[in-house]
Amino acid sequence: MSQIRKGKFKGLLSGLILAIIGGGGFAYYNIVAKYIENDRIKKNVKIYRDIGNEYFMEGDFKKANEVYSLALMAKLYDSKTYKKYAENLVYLAVKTKMEQETAKEMCKLLIRRRIDTPTFHHLLGAIYIGEGDFKKALAELESAEIGFEKVENKKFNQGKLLFTWGYFHSRQNDIENSIIKYEKAITFFLDTINEIKNGKVNLNIDFVKKCLGETYANLGNILEKHEKRYSEAIEQYKNAEKVLLEIKDKYKERLPQLADVYNKWGINIYMSLREKDVEITAAIRNEIINEAIEYFQKSIKSDKEKTTAFYNLACMYSQLENYDKSIEIIQVAINKGFQSIEALKKDTCLNADLSFFEDNRLTILGVYKRMLSKLSAEENFSRAQILNKMGIFCMLTRSFHKMGFNYFAKALEIYKTLGISTKVEETSKNIEILTRFTESINTSAM
Repeated sequence: MSQIRKGKFKGLLSGLILAIIGGGGFAYYNIVAKYIENDRIKKNVKIYRDIGNEYFMEGDFKKANEVYSLALMAKLYDSKTYKKYAENLVYLAVKTKMEQETAKEMCKLLIRRRIDTPTFHHLLGAIYIGEGDFKKALAELESAEIGFEKVENKKFNQGKLLFTWGYFHSRQNDIENSIIKYEKAITFFLDTINEIKNGKVNLNIDFVKKCLGETYANLGNILEKHEKRYSEAIEQYKNAEKVLLEIKDKYKERLPQLADVYNKWGINIYMSLREKDVEITAAIRNEIINEAIEYFQKSIKSDKEKTTAFYNLACMYSQLENYDKSIEIIQVAINKGFQSIEALKKDTCLNADLSFFEDNRLTILGVYKRMLSKLSAEENFSRAQILNKMGIFCMLTRSFHKMGFNYFAKALEIYKTLGISTKVEETSKNIEILTRFTESINTSAM
C-alpha cells in the first residue's frame, strides 16, 4: 500500500476513534465521505453498518437509510445489513410514512428467507397498524408472538412486541388493554436491563433504555390524552426523562425521544389547566403557562428540529398575549421545514389556541401598522421584518390570506433591494406555503 493510501486509512481510523468518543453518527458519516476513495473502505461493509447503526440509534432514519444502502453496495447479500436496513425502513415508514411499500416488501422477503422471522412479522405488523389495517396487523403480531417464544433475549423481544401491542390497542381506542400492554412492556425492559447488568444477556443497554423511555412516554400519552389522568401522566414522563437522560450524552446533537417526552409533558401541563373546574387567578394561570413553556423549550433543546414543540411554544406565548414572540416562533418553525400551518395544527392537540389570531386580527394588525408608522424612511430592514410578520399573521387568519400575499411581496421587494439572500429565500418560502395553504382551503370548500 502506498504511503498516501496508508495515511488516508490511518486518518480514517483515527477519525473513527474520535467519532466514537464524541458519540455522533454525523461525525462518522463525514469522515467516511472524506476517505471514500480508499478501496478498503469501499469494501468494508461493517464500517457502513456501524455508521448506519449510529444514525438509527439517534433516530435519524433517513440518514441511516442512506448509509445502509451504501453497505449493501459494498456487500450485496450481507444478511446482517439486510436486517438492519429492513428494520430501519420500518421505523422510517411508521414515524414518517415514507418508504412504506418498500419496507413491507423487505419484511416479506426476509420472512420468506427465514431470516429472523419473528422480528419481521413484528415489524410488518407495526406498518399495518400505522396504515390502519388492523386485521393484517393482528395476524402478523400473533405470528411474532409464537416465534419469540423460541428465540434468545426473549424478555427484550417480548417487551418490544408488547410495546407494539400497546400501540395496536390505542389505535383502536381500546385504552384499557393498551395500558396493560405498556405496563407489561415496562416490566420486561426493566428485567432485561437487570439481566444485562448481571451479565446474563449480551445486548446494547442504551438501546434497551431508549425502548423503556419511549414506553414510559407512550403510557403517559395514553393517560393524559384518553384518561385525563394528568398527575399519573406526569409521573410516567418523569420516568421517561430519568431513563433517557442516562443515555443523553451519547447523542449530543439530538435525542428525539427525550424531545417527545418534554413536548408531551408541556402539553399535559397546559391541558390540565384547561380541564380545571374551579376558577383560578390570572397569576396562577400565567404560572402554569410559563411552566409549560419551560418544557417546550426543553423539547427544542433536545431536538432543534421538533417543529411541533415550536408550534406549541408559539401557542403558549399567544396565551400570554405576547403576539410578536408567538409569530417569531412560527417563522422559526416554517424555517425548520414544515409544509403548512394546517399540517402542523393536525400534529398537536393545542391547535385551537391560535384562534386568538382570528379573534384579535384587527387589533394585532393595528399594532404592527403603528410600528411601521414610527419607522424612518431609511429603516428598510426593520420595515421588511415587520411586513414579513404581518404576512405570517395573515397566514394564520383565514379571512386575511389575500392581505398576507401583499405583505410578503412588499417584504420580499425590500430584501431583494438590500441583497439579503437568506431573507429573500425565507420570504419566498412563506409565499409558497401560503399559496398551498390557500389552495387546500379552496379545494376543501368546493
